[in-house]
Amino acid sequence: MDASPPSDPPAGPAAQGLLPLDGGHAMAWQAWGPARAPAVLVLHGGPGSGTSPALLAPFDLRRVRVVSYDQRGCGRSLPQGALQDNDIPHLLRDAETLREHLGIARWQLVAGGSWGATLALLLASHAPRRVASVLLRNCFVPTPAELHWFFEGARSLDPTAWERLARAAGGPAPGGLCAALGRVMQASPPALQAEAARAWQAWERRVAGLPAAPDAQGAALQALLLRYRVQSHVLAGCCALAPGALAEAARGLSGRRAVFVHGAEDRVCRPQAAHALHRQAAGSRWVPVAGAGHDPFHPALADAMRQAADGLLAATESACAP
Repeated sequence: MDASPPSDPPAGPAAQGLLPLDGGHAMAWQAWGPARAPAVLVLHGGPGSGTSPALLAPFDLRRVRVVSYDQRGCGRSLPQGALQDNDIPHLLRDAETLREHLGIARWQLVAGGSWGATLALLLASHAPRRVASVLLRNCFVPTPAELHWFFEGARSLDPTAWERLARAAGGPAPGGLCAALGRVMQASPPALQAEAARAWQAWERRVAGLPAAPDAQGAALQALLLRYRVQSHVLAGCCALAPGALAEAARGLSGRRAVFVHGAEDRVCRPQAAHALHRQAAGSRWVPVAGAGHDPFHPALADAMRQAADGLLAATESACAP
């Protein structure tokens, strides 16, 4: 989700690299904090966005080692905007490949926001012995109902912005606007892709309650095109998730420490969908944040994330103490 990050991100990473993956992909990764400290993995949202030092704000980098990376096709990972072998199974294996590369036996905490929270939940299910606890902010639940809400159900929030999005998608089409936008972003002339990307960003920010951004130009436009190219592809793959896959993953959290932090006013990833996952995860904690929406840098949401991260790491360290 586009938002304005804090003005004072942490200093540069203690380590970074470009890790070769299968299919010609290479992952750009970074690590902050002491190498021997408890390890935290931070997963960025989107899909299609990249990581940012601003996402490290909930963590005390004097006490923990925080690792983040750009997912396939995103940010500084190569090739930029690549769609081949860019799906949920590959993304989950990538996280494991990075953990093994860095020699980390177990993540003390995996944290993610929006799409990153979806991946964090799936990773905890995919590699249960390698994830001690999870922190899920504004978790995106990629069901047909939630995708329909964002691309069509929310149109009354701003009919003008929605009509611009619908025009950019080529009008009504089989599969709805999400599928239509995917076809535009992956197989249309550059001018049509640019209009679709700008309209998509404008709609996303309107639903999130964020100020309008200037129409992207130059490098900013290229980044936007890559972002929505990847996002449309990954969202199509999300629809291929087996029915109940996320609920099953949430049930797999039972007995482990898990906190769902969610902006009570979030209209991009609606709270009720994430709350249903929380109810499946026995023993998990639900933290609604009054007055906050989808913006990860909303002060109340950022404060709730810091408190939740501190609590989870303290509990995990206590459990591991002799």
